[in-house]
Amino acid sequence: MANDLSANPWKIDTPGAGVIYAFPVKIKNIIWANFTTIADTLLIQDVNGKDIVNAVVANTSQGMMSFGDMGWVRGLKVITLTHGEITIAIGAGK
Repeated sequence: MANDLSANPWKIDTPGAGVIYAFPVKIKNIIWANFTTIADTLLIQDVNGKDIVNAVVANTSQGMMSFGDMGWVRGLKVITLTHGEITIAIGAGK
């Protein structure tokens, strides 16, 4: 699978591809699922390098991690995604 930003929610499974989205975006929820190993890592930053999500799996029986409403962020880069996929629910305008 490849990153898919064509519908809401976005589906991302490819890290390190640079900026995924370069404009301000309102994030209602980020879910990380299908990680496989303790110490799997997810790092998502805005276009300025500010961390949005920085998470490490402590227990694979968690199944998934939900990070909730992030509000407005300045673009999106997936720096590290060792295993799994990310689902990002996008909020409406203002």
